[in-house]
Amino acid sequence: MDYTVFINEKPESTVSDLIPLYLEMHIVVDKVLYDFLGSDSMIVTNKVIEIIGLVNSMFAQFKITVVLSSLELWSDKNKIATVGEADELLHRFLEWKKSYLTLRPHDIAYLFIYRDYPDYVGATFPGKMCVTHYSSGIALYPKEITLEAFSTIVTQMLGLSLGISYDDPKKCQCSAATCIMNPKAM
Repeated sequence: MDYTVFINEKPESTVSDLIPLYLEMHIVVDKVLYDFLGSDSMIVTNKVIEIIGLVNSMFAQFKITVVLSSLELWSDKNKIATVGEADELLHRFLEWKKSYLTLRPHDIAYLFIYRDYPDYVGATFPGKMCVTHYSSGIALYPKEITLEAFSTIVTQMLGLSLGISYDDPKKCQCSAATCIMNPKAM
């Protein structure tokens, strides 16, 4: 009696391959960015949704879906001072987050800020997304960039939060013209 043995060269999928990965974001838009994006709740909300959609497309290769779990628009005034250096602002936002976001489910909270000509594009705690007390960041929307370019900044900040470091431009192996985690990608 002859037997035929079939060998599946593809490894069996694990349970983790079958479970979708979601990253739930709480986003706060500061007063100046709110005004810059149109001073209208629906318009600003739609632009934030567009940004998250673009971020999602960049995270697709990691099989991670970025979800906007909640959005807060500081349409009247900022609830914290948004001036100062990146570290200072990040810590100020973190303290605000600890006091005000305890009941809203999210994996990470980000403050989106507008600046004409910032010295930096954002700040986060690298590799600390899974540590509740540090799962936050800030992303600055510089003057004269597009939503697409800003979504690259947000993607890079989220990547850093996940523990992904910036790419060495000379060693990038991706098929795109510029790697997402290249500091000059935007």
